[in-house]
Amino acid sequence: MFLHFQIDNLGQAISPATFDPAVGAVNEDQYAFLATAALRYDSRLENTAAAWSFYSELGANLPVYVAIQNTSIPKQTLTDSFNGWGAYGDIGVRYHWHEKLSLKLGLHGQYSERKEIMTTVDNNRLRVPDINLTSLGLGVGISWLY
Repeated sequence: MFLHFQIDNLGQAISPATFDPAVGAVNEDQYAFLATAALRYDSRLENTAAAWSFYSELGANLPVYVAIQNTSIPKQTLTDSFNGWGAYGDIGVRYHWHEKLSLKLGLHGQYSERKEIMTTVDNNRLRVPDINLTSLGLGVGISWLY
């Protein structure tokens, strides 16, 4: 009941602002095609009979193509290529209670940045600002096959 109440309050608080930039909030959606390179280690590949396994991964990416929609400039989509970079890492452990099913606990971290994107439409300069994103997440789940 408590969690449901908190989510409803949050939804009511951000709903008008998300779609009305006059309220003072801006919503931005970014879609990207990324070139990614990563290194991954998984102990399950060395010993498939072990009850416990762990994995780790480090990677970097480069946005090959980006399309951005921002509520401060409605009806416009800004695009760019090779603007920014990102890095991420994963680490986790799994308990295999069946040959193909496991319970998984993992930590994921990510950092990415994009520089300002600007264009001119009908003598008006449109721009979206620099963006830096840092996230850290902990997850629990069920994995199939590993």
